[in-house]
Amino acid sequence: MMTRAAARLPPPAAWLKVVASRRAPRCGRAGDPIDAGGAVASRPAGGEDDDAAREPDYRFTLANERTLLAWIRTALALDAGGLAVIRYAPTLAVTGAREVIGTALVLIGTIIAGTSYRRFVRVDRAIRVGRPLPATSLPRLLSVSMFVLSAVVVVLLLVDRAGL
Repeated sequence: MMTRAAARLPPPAAWLKVVASRRAPRCGRAGDPIDAGGAVASRPAGGEDDDAAREPDYRFTLANERTLLAWIRTALALDAGGLAVIRYAPTLAVTGAREVIGTALVLIGTIIAGTSYRRFVRVDRAIRVGRPLPATSLPRLLSVSMFVLSAVVVVLLLVDRAGL
């Protein structure tokens, strides 16, 4: 038995056509959201060029802002973790290892904070002109750097425990 809401939804094939089109159809009023399953961000005002900036659906803008804030929280956590390592971590067998690890965490946090805003601006611009979202290397940067840093910490702990 199908509910009323499910009966009003377009079939999945129609959703795929909307997502594949990537460009909003032209219409008379700027800023009105398109009723096409929510896949298109906005539509241009009548008579504008296709590449002209348009006011996107506010949900896309808010999602982009939430993503920026998540990256900023990650950067803040890395900064706080780096400061905590420098201040409170026990000394290791290798002189200065604690300071190097803490400084690396703060440096990664600084890089993420700087590049996340640049990503926010690029995504916002892509949403406004109806282009595909730009690729980002932030997740790769964070994953690789944390993997390397964690491996270094494990090696330092093993060296410390072995007393070398």
